[in-house]
Amino acid sequence: MLAKKNLQLLILFYLVSLSCVFAQNTPIGIVTDFDRSAIVDSVIQVMVNEIDRTTGASREVTLAADDIIYSTQSLSQAATNYNLIAPKVSLVILIGSVSTKGALSTGFSTPTIGLGIYDPGLQEIPFNNGKSGVSNFSYIWAAQNFRKEIEQFNRLHQFRNLTLLVDEGSAITFNEEKAGKTLDSLSQSLSTIINVVPVGNDALASLQSLPPGTDAVYVTELYTKSFSNIRMIADELKRQKLPSFSATKWHVDEGILGSISDDNGLDQAIRKLAIMADGVFTGERLQDMPVVINHKQEFYLNLQTAREIGLSPPFEIIFTANLIDGDARDQPYYSLEEIMQKALEANFDIKVSYRDIDLAEQEIINARSALLPALDMSVAGAQINDERANPAIGSSERTLTGQLRLTQLLYSEEAIAGVKILHHLMKAQEFDTESDILAVLLDTYTSYFNLLAAKTNLLVQQENLKNTKANLELAKIRVTLGSSSKAELYRWESEVATAKQSVVEAQTGVISTKLQLNTFLANTLEDEFDIEDISIDGETFREFQSGAMEEFVKTPDDFGKVSDFLVQEAVTGNPNKQFLLENIKATEREQLQNKRLFFVPQVALQAQTDQILDRGGKGSVETPEVEFFDNSWQVGLSLNYSLFQGLNRKANIEKSNLQLEQLNYSRQQLDLNLELAVRSRALELLNTSTNIGFSKIASDNARDNYALVRDNYQQGLVTITQLIDAQQAALNARLAYALSVYDYLQAHVQLEFAIGFFSGFATEEELNAFEERFSQFVSDN
Repeated sequence: MLAKKNLQLLILFYLVSLSCVFAQNTPIGIVTDFDRSAIVDSVIQVMVNEIDRTTGASREVTLAADDIIYSTQSLSQAATNYNLIAPKVSLVILIGSVSTKGALSTGFSTPTIGLGIYDPGLQEIPFNNGKSGVSNFSYIWAAQNFRKEIEQFNRLHQFRNLTLLVDEGSAITFNEEKAGKTLDSLSQSLSTIINVVPVGNDALASLQSLPPGTDAVYVTELYTKSFSNIRMIADELKRQKLPSFSATKWHVDEGILGSISDDNGLDQAIRKLAIMADGVFTGERLQDMPVVINHKQEFYLNLQTAREIGLSPPFEIIFTANLIDGDARDQPYYSLEEIMQKALEANFDIKVSYRDIDLAEQEIINARSALLPALDMSVAGAQINDERANPAIGSSERTLTGQLRLTQLLYSEEAIAGVKILHHLMKAQEFDTESDILAVLLDTYTSYFNLLAAKTNLLVQQENLKNTKANLELAKIRVTLGSSSKAELYRWESEVATAKQSVVEAQTGVISTKLQLNTFLANTLEDEFDIEDISIDGETFREFQSGAMEEFVKTPDDFGKVSDFLVQEAVTGNPNKQFLLENIKATEREQLQNKRLFFVPQVALQAQTDQILDRGGKGSVETPEVEFFDNSWQVGLSLNYSLFQGLNRKANIEKSNLQLEQLNYSRQQLDLNLELAVRSRALELLNTSTNIGFSKIASDNARDNYALVRDNYQQGLVTITQLIDAQQAALNARLAYALSVYDYLQAHVQLEFAIGFFSGFATEEELNAFEERFSQFVSDN
């Protein structure tokens, strides 16, 4: 029995080997509208390779150099070229509408497949119930809705005078009467003028002769134009500030403003071509093969082009379209370190707080002035009536007198205490400024992480929209096959609308968080900027994970020890605590001052000199009997003690006692608040650190479950509700995992803020001192 089975395997292997050795040669030929170029040749080679791969080892598909005819420019030339190629090959591929339509007049002696059909109705290509109906002939039509494309273009930019650029060679394949009626109908529905301009070899000449008043240009399938040609057309349209639209996505890559198309349309066409060729070689009839490829149409928008022509697209399109932005690579990217440094340099709250320190310093200078000498100078002129002038007593009718007065406070409890109190208040202000800086840094950290989360949410929502659209296309196929009702289509269309709105909300969320971040930086960032992500494998994330909580905590006991240490750090080093302690010292000094004022006098030194600078009028001249004394001086010491001020001094003592009691209560409450903040945020950090791993597992499983349910839905084994539930679960799990990293980072900085110490801004000496205190605490406990 075993020998018989081995014999069967040997015979099977021999037959397979034999079929490989004697693979049937299958020559194919190509007639194309295109001129020969490296790009055209590469596309042709891809077609041949795909056909050869699809047909299998039993055939060897070949394309001889003399079985390709390029540059077919007329219908008659197309017919001639087809008749030259067809007798020599097993399959003819016609690339371009001229080659395809021209060959129709010959009848098809050889199986023939056409590519590059724009609209079978307008081009009068046979189309019967989705098939060609012509013996030995079929073609591939990427079914596009011209009316829908123009309407979408009008939604992007409301034009009133539209010009269509059509390929000069392909234009001869269109029925002018049918095309004219289509354009007239579209023109009336959109209330716009539509003109047609053929584009030949000199594309720039066509663009420079656009009809007057043209305010928008639609670029049709210019099959014979290369990438550089389309780029040149796009550049010229941008120079003329004209919005442009195309039926081809790669045109948008080259600078055309917008398009609704499929990103992989060529790949799909080549794949369908290979399947049709394989069908021909296995005996299927070409006339019975479906010609249509139903593309998933997506909106593509070139933002760089929009900026260059000064067009502001509608929000609905910006938020839901696939955006292509050449300038996006040039926009500045900022790291977390750069953003935090900008916050320190530019934030207005920090600048205001620094000015508060300067003001406190000026208050000290002002208070010290009372303890420094005061020197005053004055000059006074006087005139008396001449009857009173008497030289005997030094009284002249007119005198000019100068005075110099010196005052020095030798001892004043109020002045001395005032300076010391202000010193404490200035130190309190320095701690308050440190607290303000920590708050700004926390807000900046939060805004940075929120922006990363918003960007991640946008990417996830865009992916969900893409998946929902794919499910809508899947539902269309199921309805076509009769395995589902149209109710499923309506449900998926509703889901697409909901997903689009989620994308819009995510987009606005990104914009909002960017504005918030830039506000903290005093709008010093550019209008268009981006920030670097923080990945789990990145250096920044590893730095966050190098703290005591992450490295030391392995058990609940470890967590308790670390929490106790961090609470100790907070209640001793938090700037809010230091601010309160300095205020307590200031109040204690004020209390001491109020007590001393009961028995301590104020002592001051005074000195004064007066000099008569000039005399005039009666009694202003000395006589032998009278000598003027023009200078006088005096020095004195004053002692001032207030015997009674009502109940003011006693009230001040009581007031300072109450203030001290109040501040001590505040200190105790602050200690409790700091302990609560540290312990709760330490727990949150512990929670978020474990959530990263678990949410990844949940995300991976939800993704795999969604893929499985989707496959089952495609086979009709599950309902639409089950698929929507699986998709929603995958979306939520993906978001939860993506955001778990930012939740962890946020918890980390929240804990450091509660302690009053951001490790990212600490010096190496401060970090070493922190580690030493931690090591000592652990060893002592």
